[in-house]
Amino acid sequence: MYTPFLLELKLPQQLYIYKEELSGRPEVLKHVSKLKENNPNLTVLDIGATHNPFSRDFLTHTFDLRPEEMPNVVSFAGDINQYEDWIPLFEYVEEHGKFDFVNCTHTLEDVAYPMAALRYMPRIAKEGFIAVPSKYYELQRRDLFRGGIHHRWIFDAREGKLLAYPKINLVETLTWFPHGLEIEEKATTELRMFWKDAIDFEVINNDYLGPTREAVIEMYQKLLP
Repeated sequence: MYTPFLLELKLPQQLYIYKEELSGRPEVLKHVSKLKENNPNLTVLDIGATHNPFSRDFLTHTFDLRPEEMPNVVSFAGDINQYEDWIPLFEYVEEHGKFDFVNCTHTLEDVAYPMAALRYMPRIAKEGFIAVPSKYYELQRRDLFRGGIHHRWIFDAREGKLLAYPKINLVETLTWFPHGLEIEEKATTELRMFWKDAIDFEVINNDYLGPTREAVIEMYQKLLP
């Protein structure tokens, strides 16, 4: 689903960006700035992208496997796949209250178990922002594979719900896949989604590449235009 850039933020929304003026995620920066106007002590947690966070200017906390040390930023080190590594965050929130905003960009597609972060982010924060490579990027031809070779998931969004598809990188070895499929660059950048209070998500096919070849084919066919 394509939506235009919204000056008045409505949550949730999905946006496959295709305009230069939307690079850098200005809608997020604007929203967080507005939150900070109303709350000078705004707390902002970044999950999984602290080595290259676009949110660096307003971060107060980070959670990553090997967090980068930044001035005036509290860091939590851990694997977001593991429940035990979230416990220090749960304890922190129990003592200090929920984070005002949590940012998670280009992380969920990389990890083995993104469902953990999708479940636990609303437990530790009031609202947040998610960005992942769009399904169009993941279906674009990249030499012997499509999309990011290290990506484990393809995400889509329908009616406000985030959908997670387990990814087969050599997807075009399946005979149904249209060889030579070309997807326009302008529609490929990323899927963006704001959430508040809860994240509505579903893991397609229960994270199972089976039980039959036909079931897997049907799962991937739903991603194609």
